[in-house]
Amino acid sequence: MASKVHAIWYQYDVDRSGFLDRRETYRFLNDLLSAQGKPQASLKQFNAFFNEIDVNRDETISKNEMARFVRNFLSVEQDDIAMMVHKIFMKFDANGNGLLDKRETFRLLDEILANRGEASATREEINSFFAEFDVNGDGVLSKGEVARFVKKFLQGNKPKNVHEDDIIADMIMKTWNKYDHDRNGFLDKRETLKFLDNFLAQRGQPPCSTHQFNRFFAEFDVNCDDCISKNEMARFFKKFTAIPRSNQGQDDVVDMVNKIWMRYD
Repeated sequence: MASKVHAIWYQYDVDRSGFLDRRETYRFLNDLLSAQGKPQASLKQFNAFFNEIDVNRDETISKNEMARFVRNFLSVEQDDIAMMVHKIFMKFDANGNGLLDKRETFRLLDEILANRGEASATREEINSFFAEFDVNGDGVLSKGEVARFVKKFLQGNKPKNVHEDDIIADMIMKTWNKYDHDRNGFLDKRETLKFLDNFLAQRGQPPCSTHQFNRFFAEFDVNCDDCISKNEMARFFKKFTAIPRSNQGQDDVVDMVNKIWMRYD
């Protein structure tokens, strides 16, 4: 409970007063409603909400008053969805306008697919996705529309092989943390070479030659943009690393992965 209230304060207590005034509370309430796919609160609805939780009538919401609201009205599922939507917009809403256009949505879907070791979304798949979730047909996704997507796909549809996908996603995350030095979301040739040489070294193999590296890069740089995406790296891990199909042998894989990145820990 305390962590949820802390997260609310970190995002909405703009003046760091330790309380939420009416303006800050209004932003919180409308973001909460939007994340649940509901319309914004009218002035009448907001006043009723504020008066209900402002127990001591001091025209501000304290952390204790917010804790009562969270405990009484926010289900775990709703809170989780709201948090996931918030994280999605923080990461992919590049222009900060509170909407995801098709380009931003493509980046979101591409990362989800990459973390599952699946191919990038095609133009047809993007268009089909928008047709289903862009309810008002305005060519962008609101927080409410993204919330519908989160509820349907990120919680309802689990990958068939969760164990394998989770390991690959973890390996990709660690790879990017260690080798994506410029933090642009891709590995250029120099970053990829450093990754590959250390990958080979941990298996007792010498560094690759220029010819070997160029062959490797040409095979996995599928779209020929001179960098390796997370999706392309997922293909490498699925092809060249031993992912167990059950818990048997998992310790061996974890040990292998740890050794790959030990030098950079």
